[in-house]
Amino acid sequence: MKKAIFVFIFLFSIFYSNSQNIKKLIGKSFPDNILESKVFDINNNELNFGKMIDSLKGNIVYIDFWASWCRPCIDEMQYSKKMQKYFTGEKLLFLYISTDTENEKWQKGLKKINIAGYHFRLKNESKPAIRKLFKIKGIPYCVIIDSDGKILNPKAKYPSSKKIIREIEQLIKAH
Repeated sequence: MKKAIFVFIFLFSIFYSNSQNIKKLIGKSFPDNILESKVFDINNNELNFGKMIDSLKGNIVYIDFWASWCRPCIDEMQYSKKMQKYFTGEKLLFLYISTDTENEKWQKGLKKINIAGYHFRLKNESKPAIRKLFKIKGIPYCVIIDSDGKILNPKAKYPSSKKIIREIEQLIKAH
């Protein structure tokens, strides 16, 4: 019994510690190593993550990390489309960052999901830094940044969550 309690406390402390570390990101800019990391646009042109983020400033941005092979990611896209429709005309942009390793598979996945928004693919060498920053254990994984490119919610709810609509409405009113 004591062993089970110890294991529970140990696992809880790890979870609590990770959630507290993530919360420290709120209101912060992306660190330099992330801003300098590389992404590919839909034409397979390489650019800095920071330039991508800069191009979206002036808007709240809902970032969705996903992959073409990820069934839960694909399932969330129908809800993301509904969110886009719901927030039409608002200062909210949708940024989809794929973790696919191959451009061809990503392009095929983009055609399959057929969703509006800004689409980029992480360069393989950039993935560890993103994973480490947000403590990402799996995808889909969502983040919200403000109109200045600062992190508002480092672990946002999925598009299928009813809570995300209320959260984004509040963020829009506040900004």
